[in-house]
Amino acid sequence: MPYVLHTMPLDLDELLAPAHTAVLTMEVQRGVLGDLSMLPELADEVRAGRVLEHIGTLCRAARASGARVQLDDGLHLRQGHLTLHASRPGRL
Repeated sequence: MPYVLHTMPLDLDELLAPAHTAVLTMEVQRGVLGDLSMLPELADEVRAGRVLEHIGTLCRAARASGARVQLDDGLHLRQGHLTLHASRPGRL
């Protein structure tokens, strides 16, 4: 029996409203993606793809719209909800 995908219309304005939207960045530290990376091939690909520039553009746009921007050291799923752990406001 073939799988049939049923979709429903999305209101992207409501879904992404800054009042209840956040951009969460994880593992964007110098020691992971930057010049101090323990994975130099990953850092090279990030640099070649201008990933950090794109992350910065996304975070600035989100912040300008009023959405929360968070640089997170970890997330925990508790009772079906994501909770931030050891997080701080991002400065990308």
